[in-house]
Amino acid sequence: MFTKGEVAKIIGKSVPLGGGLLSGALNLITFKPMANQLNKYLKENYDYHENL
Repeated sequence: MFTKGEVAKIIGKSVPLGGGLLSGALNLITFKPMANQLNKYLKENYDYHENL
């Protein structure tokens, strides 16, 4: 069995980790569709020539 202090330490370390994972997942879910839309728009409307 865990003591109150051990449980508090485990929770204290897991909350920021879970928050980071949630934040990263939300960023991926919200930004990826718009990034794909921007990429498609740029490919269709801009002629890119690489200068060598």
